[in-house]
Amino acid sequence: MDIVKVLIVEDERIIAESIKLSIEKLNYSVCGIEAWGEKVTTAIEGLKPDLILMDIRLRGEMSGVQAAAIIKDKFDLPVVFLTSYSDDKTIQNAKYTYPYGYLVKPFEERELYATIEIALFKHRTSQELEKYRNHLELLVEERTSELNKINSELEDRIREEVEKRNKQQQVIIQQSKLASLGELAAGIAHEINQPLNIISFTMDNVLAHIKSDSLNRDYLQKKMEKIFQNIFRMKNTIQHIQTFSREQKEGNSEVFDLNQPVNDAINLLYEQYRNHGIELKIDLDPQSLPVFGNPFRLEQVLLNLVSNARDAINNNKGEIKVTTSLHENQILMIVSDNGEGIAPDIIDQVIHPFFTTKQPGEGTGLGLSISYGIVKDMDGNLEIESIQGKGTKAIVTLPISQSREKQDAKQ
Repeated sequence: MDIVKVLIVEDERIIAESIKLSIEKLNYSVCGIEAWGEKVTTAIEGLKPDLILMDIRLRGEMSGVQAAAIIKDKFDLPVVFLTSYSDDKTIQNAKYTYPYGYLVKPFEERELYATIEIALFKHRTSQELEKYRNHLELLVEERTSELNKINSELEDRIREEVEKRNKQQQVIIQQSKLASLGELAAGIAHEINQPLNIISFTMDNVLAHIKSDSLNRDYLQKKMEKIFQNIFRMKNTIQHIQTFSREQKEGNSEVFDLNQPVNDAINLLYEQYRNHGIELKIDLDPQSLPVFGNPFRLEQVLLNLVSNARDAINNNKGEIKVTTSLHENQILMIVSDNGEGIAPDIIDQVIHPFFTTKQPGEGTGLGLSISYGIVKDMDGNLEIESIQGKGTKAIVTLPISQSREKQDAKQ
């Protein structure tokens, strides 16, 4: 591992040399000492340090706070203030440069070591998070381009079929997966922002312990583990969206727990629906519910059913409930709502292709039809029950997987 290079920015030469000795004693490398604020950027360009220890008061007209502000705008480097000034005004001015630490002289070497290590870790974490953000943006751009192309091809094919059958002349077609990806988009931000906030609060707590001289190795280890857990959570979210957005082929089947795709979908939709006044509840069977098929295609079914339930509530406050259970050797997934319901004379038509109860331009009538096909491919069934004015139930029935049947037989 390369030795960390530190640039000391200090106007008092004796103090600078003392700091240098402490830095080198801690196994860091001092790449230079600068006393003038106006010369700091030139020193950085020439010495290329990994971290900067910055005094507030420097030679020349530029203060350490001003120099730190320039570094923030021009360089991606962590700055730690190392100063004798601890008054409120100085601290308030310094914090707007977003420093990675603030250590008041005189200090102990262990305090300096902890401050530098936290600053370097926070900087590395910030770089990793930026990389994840860039990856997510690139992923969204790539998938949007691919899905727009698929959507365009699908529209052309369906338009030909509609013309052959002498049905409507203009049909707006959106592939079901595109609509579902839109449902997930609002949840992605929440699943990324929440761990980001946890990481930020954790770092603030660590810095507070440093300032209060109460930092110990066990506490620091615990907080670092928490940070990496949340980075891993963000990584899993990105990987899930990436896999879900790919085209899922029928042959990609496996035995999986039905509760898993239900949890994955609801977690990404929960905050979005709550913000629209809709309470999204889940009641999952505590035991594993193994079924055979493609988990991402089944997640697509759930997203379609929940989307229909939301539309049935018609933007009023309501409730959508998703339940899973094992009943008479069959696995059930039920999506129920307390919306406006479906009229008895059309309920038998809702799973037919192109049939929709929505206003023109608001739906294609493909969501339930596609969901019905996916469930049938899994040797299951999809039924719709509704009482007009009280709500609707979408009941998905799936056969229990052979692996579960064999396990039950052994017992």
